[in-house]
Amino acid sequence: MDLIAIVSKDLLNKNDWKKIEKKYDKVFFVGVNEISIFDYNITKSDKALLLDPDYFDWQLPKDIFSKINNLRYVCLTTTTASYVDEDYLKKNNIKLLTIPKYSTNSVAEYLVFLMMCLAKKLPLQLKNDNKQDFTDKYLQFELTGKTVGVVGLGNIGNRICEITSAMGMKATYWNRTPKDSIYEQKGLDDLFKNSDIIFITLANNASTKTIVTDELLKSMKETAILISGTGIALHNDKIVRDMLKESKLFGFGAELPNKSYKDYDGNAMITSEYAWFTKEATEKRLQIIVKNLLSIK
Repeated sequence: MDLIAIVSKDLLNKNDWKKIEKKYDKVFFVGVNEISIFDYNITKSDKALLLDPDYFDWQLPKDIFSKINNLRYVCLTTTTASYVDEDYLKKNNIKLLTIPKYSTNSVAEYLVFLMMCLAKKLPLQLKNDNKQDFTDKYLQFELTGKTVGVVGLGNIGNRICEITSAMGMKATYWNRTPKDSIYEQKGLDDLFKNSDIIFITLANNASTKTIVTDELLKSMKETAILISGTGIALHNDKIVRDMLKESKLFGFGAELPNKSYKDYDGNAMITSEYAWFTKEATEKRLQIIVKNLLSIK
């Protein structure tokens, strides 16, 4: 088995690469500028493909898998597989390995942090250069006793329910499939209309694109906060912007690279994609990458 690695050599340390090189017959590193021209059939052996989307700016040629003869495994350095053609891999019996659960705590904590910033109107304080102003514009609200609605009760959504419940909040959720959960399940309409804080924690894929409709967004309370764990991929950003501008939404939080809270009118906490970036999560991620590569038979 050969390994084709479209990653930076700095992804793993020297000892980990030595273990991997012992495992595989040959290891080929593909440079960013070589992705479209590399000879992926340089040998006739079975092959595993290692992909780090940050290395190639999440822009992977659609035909890359069909270019590789005897491709048996695709190993990702992420939990999401949104940037690869999963249908092609399934049809061709190519096994896909991802990095599950490594950042559950870090992402859940970060999204709750966004909620707290918005409840306390931190973006508006920053826009005002921290000048003290006891008018209604800067009037905050307490989170104790408020209702949280989680859209998508996966690992991150469940952890958000745990954290917010411990804060004295009421955690509810909606999920596409039944869940054995201690938290109250709601219909999607009910959840959007009655929640004080809504967290979107769905995976970003074709089947989730139509879940958060414009009508659901417009049904939210004017005193509600919307937190998106998928940026603006799964909802209509224009509607959210308009609702903020017209004071029909208390706050909005998301990770949007190269954007700022200043780009939104009103109470919006916008950061770059730092939710996963903790010491604990990065260490766990690298451990799982190595484990996946060494587990291949």
